[in-house]
Amino acid sequence: MKKCLFVLALPLLVIAQPIETDTIGGTTYDWAANGPTWRMIANDTTYGIHTAWMFSADPGSSWPDRSMRYNFYDKSAGAWNFIDPTNYMNSGVNVYSMRNGYGALDVNPATGCAYVSAHRGVTGDMTPMVARDAAPGAGIFEVCDGAASAYGYQWPVISIGLNEKVHVGCYDMGTQDMVYYTSIDPWCTWATPTDMTDNEPLFQDHYIAASKTSDKVIESWVGTAAIPYTYHYRLSTDGGANWDPEIVLDPPLTFTPGSETIPSFHLAGNSIMWDDADDYHLTVLIMPVVAGTGYVIPCELWHYSPANTPPWNLIARLNSDTLSAPVGYNVLYAGRPSLGLDTDGNLFCVWEKFDSLNFEPTTSLLRAVIMASASADNGLTWSAPVQLTQPDGTSHRFPAIARTVDDYLHIVYEQDLMAGFWVQSEGVSTNNPYLYLKVPRTLFPNISVAENPRARVFKPRLSVAPNPFENSTRVSYELHRTGSAALRIYDASGNLVRTLVAGNLPAGKGSATWLGTNDKGNRVAGGIYFARLETANRILNQKIVLTR
Repeated sequence: MKKCLFVLALPLLVIAQPIETDTIGGTTYDWAANGPTWRMIANDTTYGIHTAWMFSADPGSSWPDRSMRYNFYDKSAGAWNFIDPTNYMNSGVNVYSMRNGYGALDVNPATGCAYVSAHRGVTGDMTPMVARDAAPGAGIFEVCDGAASAYGYQWPVISIGLNEKVHVGCYDMGTQDMVYYTSIDPWCTWATPTDMTDNEPLFQDHYIAASKTSDKVIESWVGTAAIPYTYHYRLSTDGGANWDPEIVLDPPLTFTPGSETIPSFHLAGNSIMWDDADDYHLTVLIMPVVAGTGYVIPCELWHYSPANTPPWNLIARLNSDTLSAPVGYNVLYAGRPSLGLDTDGNLFCVWEKFDSLNFEPTTSLLRAVIMASASADNGLTWSAPVQLTQPDGTSHRFPAIARTVDDYLHIVYEQDLMAGFWVQSEGVSTNNPYLYLKVPRTLFPNISVAENPRARVFKPRLSVAPNPFENSTRVSYELHRTGSAALRIYDASGNLVRTLVAGNLPAGKGSATWLGTNDKGNRVAGGIYFARLETANRILNQKIVLTR
């Protein structure tokens, strides 16, 4: 992992902070999303960091090898599982064997396994798919094709709920003028898609998020039938079985209310997240519209949460006196925000912002950097923007941030070696690195490092030491409240090996020793096993390596 020293200039203070950078893959397919950046990174407390991106190495115009690709940082090994140190374009593993793309990533909260969505086919013949990993970080994916019930839909964004149900937001293939909801429950049983709106979104600008602590789900989209664009969402409190009526948000009051300049939502600014108090948070991108024409500057990033008073709060206003070149296709001067949360209740937002003086000579388009801001009060106020990447001869695009469970922000983004989308005939094909950033939370001096009233609800804990082990290991756990729970050992195929503890367990810390035997007392073979802590509303898994 390479460490870069970035310097932040603050009033009367200069702070030097190391940001660690890993190149975890690459792609020539530089147009990662038409609208917002979907979830492309997840930080699992027990196992590690899951990442995904859209890959292609073929320089042709049809990208026959286009596929969602996956990589995993194993916390126990302290390394990425799928790295080619000689050629980053070979790093990662393809999720699917056929041509596919435009998907998203999430992690099953019960198993710790990654799920990756995509659609397959060509224009006029699309089918959504979801694949799940065989084990956390294994990179061996079982594909669930939606052809039987969901043929004719594309751009599937996914989110996995508390009960392991896969929630899918998508568009119809033919007209692309309606947002749909479908789901997979049980595994590989697709529900018939149901329409959510008739607002003619027209673009891949939707998002879906399922709570990890309840059956709540939210799906949102930007209506782009006419300027000013509108923002819509619907809520479900029963895991997608029923949906509340569509809500159309009024934009925040900005750009001098009452003047000729009016605010409009933009398609590259839709991101959703649930916090641990089970409240949802939205980020949007606002552009100025004058006499029916939208402008790229000044643009603003806003946060919305109905738990706040007022619900709308400004994250950042991005502007420049002059632009030395255009910004490019389907974006403003800044955009594509991604929301994150840490265990102390702090919110984080990352986005791409163009450098007004740094442009690519070949395409005459501005290059971008990655920015971030933080909030310690549930989004009511936000820190001054912090620049996470430095201007250079490349463009830093499509950032996504994971939930923070330690002292770092975990972010991925694409480094486009030639500004402008080759997929949109801007420039030529380049082998673009896909990068991971490990950013210290201390870059944001305003955040809280002690749990505040909005901090997460307590969740059970599970750990194993020593690990790997040969003769015996201790499996430790912690429960918040007394109740029915069990601590069991499973093999890599999901078969029960041994029950260590089961019953009405008291609140607090406990532990049990596993001697590498099954319930009959027989020694089991060396290999990978999983300790599983099962409570009334939560399942935790911890990988164990038994050496013989």
